[in-house]
Amino acid sequence: MQIQRKICGLYKILLIFILYYLFVKYDIFKIENKEDIPQFKYNEVKSFYPGSNNFKLNFDKKKCGKILKYKKNNEKDLVIFAYEYQNKSLNHNIFMEISIEKILNSIKSSIPFAHIICFVPIQSLKSKIVSRLIQFGIEIIKISNSNENIVNRRFIESYKYLKKNRFYERILLLDLKDVFIFSDIFATIGHNDFFVNYICHKESKNLENCSLFFNSINKKWFQQNMNEYNTNKKEVSKFLKLNPITINAGVFIGGIKYIYQFLKLFSHKLIEFNDKTQMKNFGYDQILFNYLFYLGYFDKFNIKAIGCEQRMCFRPKNLLFNKKTTKFFYEYSGCSPILIHKNYPNSWIIKSKKYFKALNILKYLK
Repeated sequence: MQIQRKICGLYKILLIFILYYLFVKYDIFKIENKEDIPQFKYNEVKSFYPGSNNFKLNFDKKKCGKILKYKKNNEKDLVIFAYEYQNKSLNHNIFMEISIEKILNSIKSSIPFAHIICFVPIQSLKSKIVSRLIQFGIEIIKISNSNENIVNRRFIESYKYLKKNRFYERILLLDLKDVFIFSDIFATIGHNDFFVNYICHKESKNLENCSLFFNSINKKWFQQNMNEYNTNKKEVSKFLKLNPITINAGVFIGGIKYIYQFLKLFSHKLIEFNDKTQMKNFGYDQILFNYLFYLGYFDKFNIKAIGCEQRMCFRPKNLLFNKKTTKFFYEYSGCSPILIHKNYPNSWIIKSKKYFKALNILKYLK
């Protein structure tokens, strides 16, 4: 009898151990769509990110695919990047290589037929990232060296390029290092559309969880780039009173008609407000764009600022990734994102030796 009790006790212990193991190891009791929230988790995606097609994305036609109603990406669509090598730490440069590799994979998977160009100063042409851009089939547009920050200069170079190349119908101007595309972003816009993104972090029909202009780094940037040098004090005072929601200057998408007219004016204003120092400063483009947008300079260009929506979102906080099912979607709508600027899971660009080895850059760590 005692032996039977001992055996029964051992079975109970074994059963408890098995249940505990399943609970901890496989999270069997977790709600599926709450399992992996990118902004809080770090090392959740197990495999090295090979392309957006490996994710299970929800673009069903009844609800989540409605936005993809325009002509698919084609040779008349143009994507514009700009890149300049920055001689920073080894870790930073490796991080950039990994990040850009994955960005390019997502873009080439999602809009494979669009033409892509990248403005590169002569002094950066021999960098590893430029070599990788060429391997991805991206056309490198060589520009002269200067001491101007490339994020500001790209608008001027884009205007110059489009002035000579009016073949294109739709334009996507975006940051190279931190914008993922999961579906055909061009299929979400018509020829007369022009979209930019408010900095809002929660997918919502309303402008929720948004960043006010002077409650962020913009306040410092504004003081450095605008307030001190702008002689139109009445205009500055008007803008200060507005304290609007910040619009991000990292992604612009629209038909060429309005994009071209916008770039023409914005390029002129970038130079007009520059006192030979602002064009060197990171953030000058965003400060000036917001200033001109909210004071009505761009009203005739049909620019529509949108919050965190399926089309695009800046640093979304309710974007969920399920590592077991590989489903990737917004918590509110259940739809997958088309474009996200920052805040994809850090594990997609994690710095560890197995990922370095996959990119053949382990030698730089020795």
